[in-house]
Amino acid sequence: METIGLIIFTIVGLSIGLQFITGMLFFLFGTSSPIGSYLSNYYVKKPKDFFDWFTNVFYIAAHSFAHLLFLKLIEKYGELKGRLIYLGQWIVIIIVIAIAVNIPYMF
Repeated sequence: METIGLIIFTIVGLSIGLQFITGMLFFLFGTSSPIGSYLSNYYVKKPKDFFDWFTNVFYIAAHSFAHLLFLKLIEKYGELKGRLIYLGQWIVIIIVIAIAVNIPYMF
């Protein structure tokens, strides 16, 4: 049972790490960067084969939260204000994760 928990913890940790890296790349370079244009065409709405399905699962696990959140904030608040709100949200997410990881050691 410990091995399954370790595998799940590793997958979730890698997913959060990739989301964070994608988020910071968007914060630094914006949507007109190579990473933005790459991720805009990454998701396939109707996958035709296993490879398309697998890339959709990887996109959802590794990039979707950061990508879609950034796009919505930029549309709603504009370029500069949207980026600052985006940075603030990532700081809050990091604080929540740090607290959640340290809960077993607090008591």
